[in-house]
Amino acid sequence: MNYIFIDSSKGFGGIENLIIEISHYLLERKQKIFIITQDNKSIYNQYFKNNLNINLINLNMSFTAENLSENQLDEVIKNFYEKFCFKEEEEYRVISPYFHNLQIGIALFSNKDNVKLLHIWGHPEDWKNSLLLKTRMTHKKKYNKKYFYQKEMLKILQLNNADFYGGKSPVLYNSWYYDVDLISNLKKLENYPIQKEKLDYTYFFDERKKEIRVLWCGRFTYWKNEAIIHIHQILEILALEYPDFSIEYTIIGSGETKYTNDVKKRIEIKNVSVVFLGMVKSENLLQIMNTYDIGIGMGLTVKKMAQVRLPSIVIDSVDKFNLKHLGCDWIFNTSEGDAGDGYYYTLAGYEISGRESLYKILSNIFSDPSILNTYSQKSEEFVIENYDQEKQTQAIIDAVENSHFKGADFPIFRKNKIQRFIFICLKTNYYLFIKVRNNIKSFIK
Repeated sequence: MNYIFIDSSKGFGGIENLIIEISHYLLERKQKIFIITQDNKSIYNQYFKNNLNINLINLNMSFTAENLSENQLDEVIKNFYEKFCFKEEEEYRVISPYFHNLQIGIALFSNKDNVKLLHIWGHPEDWKNSLLLKTRMTHKKKYNKKYFYQKEMLKILQLNNADFYGGKSPVLYNSWYYDVDLISNLKKLENYPIQKEKLDYTYFFDERKKEIRVLWCGRFTYWKNEAIIHIHQILEILALEYPDFSIEYTIIGSGETKYTNDVKKRIEIKNVSVVFLGMVKSENLLQIMNTYDIGIGMGLTVKKMAQVRLPSIVIDSVDKFNLKHLGCDWIFNTSEGDAGDGYYYTLAGYEISGRESLYKILSNIFSDPSILNTYSQKSEEFVIENYDQEKQTQAIIDAVENSHFKGADFPIFRKNKIQRFIFICLKTNYYLFIKVRNNIKSFIK
């Protein structure tokens, strides 16, 4: 079987790690793997550059499909089939996270009888953010041509069994946001898999050492930064309340410059030691994670921390306007693929039970650190039961196999000529501004 992933992410997060892990899983089973990217700067071009078994195909797209003219899009498709040896006698399964990647999949493979397409959700706001709303969590909806296109697309995907949610929050949030019923006919929700790891150590917290090392692992974004900063603020409070303890807060992650600078600027170091490790390759995460006492995160990353026996706390993603909704819980108390999605439940008119403040959860630990040894075991057992690699990877493979969506008779979304012209002008001027700014910085240095 030929499996094709479409994604051009430059950062390393849960979905990117998922694609890499599924690729390894399929390679072990002698399947052919192709990864289609818009350019050669993706995380996959870096990660798989020396792997001859992964076929990387660069589309050389400067912009997303909706911002290309008809001639430009035709040229992209033409160039793709000059590089890609498509065989009518073979079967192809196309997996696309994010709205823009699904559009590329439809453009490239529409009406191919031997192709099935599957869309997977990386974040509840994936599609909403493509409407170019301000990056904040809000009840505001943007009713425009693209909104109604996406609404119809959601119905088509559901009708053709071509959506993999990975948890309940994308279902609830997008049902509310697009005013479409994605819940009634939903079959069993499947979680995303976590790659098995060979563990040659046992977690043990020795409370006599009077030191607690806390780890955050995840990208810097507008919906994660508040959690990253909040963790530090709570640790500073606890450092004053428990002066006998030495506290270290290590942050693994990267992101756009503005979000990275936001975190570093707003974390005011007083009594807590703070370490920024930047982006760490997935193969090196294991040996780093197992040196910490508590892991805090969201998305697939917090499951990875729990898998390596780190007592793990799920923290909700919020932006700076909705800090009152920032709740937490131990991972073994969560359900249905909960990845720090409490506020998305609230937006959609639902609630996740059991959420508590991070201060309360961590205060209980500082009062009785020995409980971490029990929580380590419970965290690992929870992930083994709910995120088994074999079972959940097969769930994704089964989902694309059971999809009936071929993109037929459903064109991709296209902006009109005026919108495309404005977009290209803005982008061109932005790139020019960045280039001039960098030249000035270089000159000053």
